[in-house]
Amino acid sequence: MKWFTFFKKSELNESIIANEVFDRNVQYISVMSIFWIPVNLFHIILFYLNLDPNKEIEYLWRIGIILSHLFLMIFLSPSDLFLITTNETIISGKR
Repeated sequence: MKWFTFFKKSELNESIIANEVFDRNVQYISVMSIFWIPVNLFHIILFYLNLDPNKEIEYLWRIGIILSHLFLMIFLSPSDLFLITTNETIISGKR
């Protein structure tokens, strides 16, 4: 049964893995924030330019898409800035 103990997780290993996964996830979110803010802006502009109040159902649908992208930008931008500064703090703390 010695081979079975090889696969056991220790608290130290779990802590190290959790920290590495967290650091990697913060890096991914930081990079993705660079892309999703312009994508949201593009969608807002695209749907705003194609608004036609005469088509009521399509108008409401487009307004809903514009608002959803606007709310995503409003709520995700501060969290992006927080994660970017956290990521820089983590990286500078390691050096």
